[in-house]
Amino acid sequence: MSRKMYTFFVVDHNRETLERFKGIFSQWPHIVYYCSTIQEAKSIMEGVTADFLITRMRMPGVAPADFLTHVREKCPQSIRLIYSEAKDRQELINLVASGVAHRYMCLPWAKEDFTKVLSRDLMTRSRLRENKCWKYLEAGDSLPSLPEVVVKIEEELRDPDYSIDRLAEIIEKDPAISSKLLQLANSSAFARNSVIHDIKHAVSFLGVKQVKEIVLFISAVKSFKFAHQCQSNVVEISEHSFQCSRLAVEVAQIVLPGQERDVATAALLHDIGKLIFFSTACGLYRDYVDGRDTPEISASEFEFELFGVTHAELGSSLMLWWNLPMSIIETAANHNLPLIQLWGVPLCVAIADRCLIEASGHGENVKTDLDMLADSFPIEEWRTKAWEMLLYNSQD
Repeated sequence: MSRKMYTFFVVDHNRETLERFKGIFSQWPHIVYYCSTIQEAKSIMEGVTADFLITRMRMPGVAPADFLTHVREKCPQSIRLIYSEAKDRQELINLVASGVAHRYMCLPWAKEDFTKVLSRDLMTRSRLRENKCWKYLEAGDSLPSLPEVVVKIEEELRDPDYSIDRLAEIIEKDPAISSKLLQLANSSAFARNSVIHDIKHAVSFLGVKQVKEIVLFISAVKSFKFAHQCQSNVVEISEHSFQCSRLAVEVAQIVLPGQERDVATAALLHDIGKLIFFSTACGLYRDYVDGRDTPEISASEFEFELFGVTHAELGSSLMLWWNLPMSIIETAANHNLPLIQLWGVPLCVAIADRCLIEASGHGENVKTDLDMLADSFPIEEWRTKAWEMLLYNSQD
């Protein structure tokens, strides 16, 4: 459990719900403001920065996206969780996909379930050193902005009357992104029985949340500026991300059935911090990557020594600023932690990542903690599949 103290805002017009939250937060030393109206919360935020916002989706007198957008603009580094009844699930999903919230939950929930989610988010937040990451990027005048196509997707999704046709039109304006999206939609990471021929079909099949995340990865790789000498490294990271996505889906079928698509997109984005390093410090990072003969799992130590931040911290902080779902942020932040400390989506991605690292030819010196899970999961089967993926790729 995180020992850092954070500032929470809990907003709900139902007094009984606020009392339940008071019981939950009694075990933590955090500063918590319990607000029964949006105006009360806004008034306090004039002088207090929110680290976390937990709010009921439907509050009297204001559209759900309006208050969340206000908090996002007022407190851009805040983690925002929304909740509502199960009948509102699709609207909750759309609000997360539009970038105004990071996580959603459906009522009713057990206290233990909510506490578990909150503990995970607190641990992830404690690992995000936003100020150091921000300073690193600002020092190089290279703070990546959210790709324009993703901004337009989010704007469309914030419209309660958004349409799949308009979303498809936004994506189709960029042929390179459209082509790569169709390639991924037809890959084994998002397996289906029939071929997806057009973007509208891809959006309908994958869902707006997954499409936005995939487009973000494709457009980020496309828009980051890389020196010529680092192009091969960028290709290697991209290929690893695609392979990790495919293998992580197979892991999720056993470890986290039903969440394969969330796992697939989290795997695509888990190493985006490395792309930032290649974009901002190509020569230095390339020399480090090409010359290092130590295991990948200890990469964070070398990155911290070189840059003062790690690719996990850099990538997860950027995705928090980009308002991506919490499952993606926590995967980027935590995938290099010991497997015994991981859960859910980050665990699936970390297993796939380690299998590919072992199979990648870094040598017999690569030692991971996969064997710790060998009694619970088919680790050897996944190792074999990772080796086959890399062998097939080398022959392609």
